[in-house]
Amino acid sequence: MNLRNHDGPSLIGALVLVAVVADITAIVGVLILTMGGSDGSTAGATGGSSTLGNPIDTVAPAAAPQPGVLVRSRINADGGLRVTQWVTPAADLTGFALRVEPASFASASTQLSQLQVSRDGVVVDEVTGRLDEGARALLSVPGDGGTVRLDYLVEGAVARSLQSAPNRALVDLSVVRIARSGLRQVVQLRGASVLSLACGTAPEPAEPCGRLSESGGRVLLPASSGADVIAAIDLPAR
Repeated sequence: MNLRNHDGPSLIGALVLVAVVADITAIVGVLILTMGGSDGSTAGATGGSSTLGNPIDTVAPAAAPQPGVLVRSRINADGGLRVTQWVTPAADLTGFALRVEPASFASASTQLSQLQVSRDGVVVDEVTGRLDEGARALLSVPGDGGTVRLDYLVEGAVARSLQSAPNRALVDLSVVRIARSGLRQVVQLRGASVLSLACGTAPEPAEPCGRLSESGGRVLLPASSGADVIAAIDLPAR
């Protein structure tokens, strides 16, 4: 997927075309991006000290597919992404692998931090340090089955444009991957004005995808898709 020349006006212009693209059909998974609003779902783990055993709400919101994955991100004014994922597997899940991918455009190296894994209302695993780009983590999820919740912070997934409007940026929503193929996904982005979306898998170029409205947008992805999803946004004011 080629989005490396992100500072020129051509890419932003191409991404803005997404707003008028019609529905994508014959696709299974769901990506929803919602602008503004807060429901507290992306409260993150504390860094440094252990959170194992701490109580936490692990009930998946109504928007989460069953089975499937709900990924809910909020973008901070400094460009960090605070993310919560709810994973509801088709069969019992005792552990899984997570990896940190590079962003699809030229930017700082991606990093994941403050990672905690919760099940049955308590934190059951955590990574108190940072996971750099290319790193993998094997996470255990003891419990009686059901939904697993992950909370973490992603840095390096947002690249500001140097030649567009102030606070204009691209954000890669796909830098953290969980090795659980075949699950539908619902992904939400909050805390920014979303201008357009593009989807693609390297080395193919990104294509416009989805529709946008004043309240948000929707992109459909195959359940087993490895496609990157890129949003053109206006960052919130500091």
